[in-house]
Amino acid sequence: MPSKPKYLPSNEDNKLINALIKIEGRELKYPELCRALDIPTKSGNTKISQLDKIRNYCQLDTLEHPTRYIVQEVYPEADALINELDKDSYQAQTTVRLHMLCDSQDS
Repeated sequence: MPSKPKYLPSNEDNKLINALIKIEGRELKYPELCRALDIPTKSGNTKISQLDKIRNYCQLDTLEHPTRYIVQEVYPEADALINELDKDSYQAQTTVRLHMLCDSQDS
């Protein structure tokens, strides 16, 4: 049985995780993705940063021609791991992905 996270997710992060679970497996264009997650649309580097933050909580694949996004897997325990590290760091993203990989191999 997996251990419980040390920290409870913040309301904002918990809301994001729940929204990601609802759209798991659906192909969405960027504006549709933002609406489904109840987040503002961005452009340029802020859009890239926003997508990177989303990727901290799920496996978000990018499909091309036209560009669409699909949530393949949601990491519900990601929030606790990210809270232990700097939320904006790539280290947090890497740690979450390694944790999920280890968990999937243990199953």
